[in-house]
Parts: sequence; structure tokens; C-alpha cells
Amino acid sequence: RITIKMHGKGISQRDVILGSNIGTKKQFVVRAGQLVLSKIDARNGAFGIVPEELDNAIITGNFWAYDINNLIDTDKYYLNYILFSEEFRKICSMSSSGVTNRRYLDEELFLNQEIPLPKLDIQLKKVEEIRSIELKMKKLENELNQLKFKVQDIICELWK
Repeated sequence: RITIKMHGKGISQRDVILGSNIGTKKQFVVRAGQLVLSKIDARNGAFGIVPEELDNAIITGNFWAYDINNLIDTDKYYLNYILFSEEFRKICSMSSSGVTNRRYLDEELFLNQEIPLPKLDIQLKKVEEIRSIELKMKKLENELNQLKFKVQDIICELWK
């Protein structure tokens, strides 16, 4: 069985158990590469792409699994950027109904939302732009950490 972590932390194995020991009898098989969402917590970032190692795992009816067609870049990087955007979380929130913390996604509302899907060449270009920016951010983060260490070294020298 799988579990989906909130806040975009991905999908992982929940446990391995004999089917006869599972209380919820209605289970569904998921395949690697499918998009899986938690009906309850998608608005809190509980969704992701099923990794290869969880191919043929099972989910309960509290999850939805969708096939991803060939209109998305083959490595699904564009899809990941879209899924973990604030805009997608808003879609999940707007598509959820209920009065308590257990607000469920309404499938009809969810499936009627529009997600930008440019042609593959544009997706790949945008992914390249994002990766370039992420690389620059990583370098700046490393530089900032080095400067913090230098400041700490200077402060330590003052105590000598």
C-alpha cells in the first residue's frame, strides 16, 4: 500500500500486507507514472507521481489515480512544476467541499479546472529556464552559507 505525504513530499510505501488482512476491501492498483491525489488532503499538497518502485501498489477509494498522457514532457518535469505550484493547490482547495478539516475533493469540480498545457517544445523550454534559475539559486545559497560561516569564524576570533 502507498501513502501520500502532504506539502509536496511525495509518495512512499505505507506497508506490505496480505490482502486478507486489509480491512477496506475495495482497493485499486496504481501504476508507475500515474498521478495520485488524496481526496482529503490534496488541498494540502498530498499528491504526486507514482515512482517505479511502487508500480502495482494499491490505494483505497480515498485516493484518485490518473494516467498521464503523452501531452506532457516525457520526464514529467513540467508536470511536477505545475503540481507543486501555488496555483495547483488553489485548484485543489477550490475543488474541495465540506465544513470540517476533512474537506473532500469534488471530482467533477476538480476535472473541470483548467491547467496550462503548452506544446511539448514550450514545456521543455520552460523546464530548462526553471532548472537554470534553480541552479543559480543553489549557487547563491551555497555562497550565503559560506558567508555565514565566515561571520561565525570572525565572531569566534573575537572571543579568543
